[in-house]
Amino acid sequence: TVSYNTNYAGSADDLNVDNTPPDVPEITSPANGAFASSSTPTFAGIMDEPSVANSPSTVRVFIDLDASDSYNVGDTLLCTTTISDDGDGSLLEVNNPWSGCVTGSSITPDGIYTISVESEDPFANISSSTDSGITIDTTDPVLAFSNGVSTASTSADIITITVTELNHATTTYVYSFSADLTCDAGDFSGGEPNFTSGVGTTFTTEAHNGEYFCARGTD
Repeated sequence: TVSYNTNYAGSADDLNVDNTPPDVPEITSPANGAFASSSTPTFAGIMDEPSVANSPSTVRVFIDLDASDSYNVGDTLLCTTTISDDGDGSLLEVNNPWSGCVTGSSITPDGIYTISVESEDPFANISSSTDSGITIDTTDPVLAFSNGVSTASTSADIITITVTELNHATTTYVYSFSADLTCDAGDFSGGEPNFTSGVGTTFTTEAHNGEYFCARGTD
């Protein structure tokens, strides 16, 4: 008679293999195409986050400095943050917010840049990336009189001011008058008339004779 001793061993845990990339995050702030007045903007966005098993995921924001207008390996990392399951028991956290991705170094010079964002889950699976545009504008508008105030008596004076500015679309140009030689915030109390860059404004009233013309551009 031949007898055999047989033994079996098993794991108490279920096999759990995860090689699926996480969902692609989105940048919602600053919005695509927005202007940023700081060279170190803070980014925030949303992402679909599947269950607590994939939490927390790491979100990374990159900037394209090689003018390719899309993400490439080697693009400069601006910041990282994490996104976690909110604990409500949902298998899929739709539009789960992420925030607090603060740029570590200044984006220079001013101009238009492509920003990319990707995510990585705890199992080292990396999502594809999505792009967003941003314009860094930290420079005050530059105003120049291309047709100044007439020093001689005239029945109508035409004043033309040309503004050099990245962000013409959201810049406010107003003018006012000052009793002294200095144009400052005190000369602009609100509600001043607007002017258009490069277009002459005609004055025919004597109400401001002896005063100084002031112009302001705010982006």
